[in-house]
Amino acid sequence: MAALLFSGTAVLAFMIMNAIHVGAWGVVGPYIAKNNDLLGITGWGWVISAEGVGVLIMTLVLMWFPLKHPLRLGMIGMAFFAIPLTMLGLHPAVVLLAVAALIAGAGLEIFSTGWNVAMMENIPGDKLSRVSSYDMLGSFVVMPIGTLIYGWMITRADVGIVLVVSAVLYACCALITLAVPSIWRMGRVSDVDAARVAET
Repeated sequence: MAALLFSGTAVLAFMIMNAIHVGAWGVVGPYIAKNNDLLGITGWGWVISAEGVGVLIMTLVLMWFPLKHPLRLGMIGMAFFAIPLTMLGLHPAVVLLAVAALIAGAGLEIFSTGWNVAMMENIPGDKLSRVSSYDMLGSFVVMPIGTLIYGWMITRADVGIVLVVSAVLYACCALITLAVPSIWRMGRVSDVDAARVAET
């Protein structure tokens, strides 16, 4: 029951967060890069690259330092994305934005690893494929809607305000999940417990 609760809560949060990510970062970001001399298209390329470097660095770090509370740290890591999103709206200077994107990329990898660990250790093997399918569907189904909404909003509202509000909403969605006990308290499952989950 706790496993389904953490999965369902995360899916609901990511319905909003992924729509914001693909819309604010994937649509508004290039728009700002093309129309803001402070950032520029080349600068945006460096920012996106820095995000990928953050993912890579954190992947290497987590090979040596396992997550004791995978979902708690993962959702906190996801909240870091609000930093570059806010900077993109207020002051998109290349170097500062790239550093913020690197941090956000590292946070994304913390969640990605933590989520996979939590799913593998807490969802019975015979149900894992179905739970993963529901997770993917719920998390990604609204992404096209996010693209459409943000494409429309940048023609109707101040882009800076749109991004700052989006950043606040994104951080709130990530952090509010920590109020769910199964997310906040979840630790690692021992080998014995993991075997028991796989058998159920």
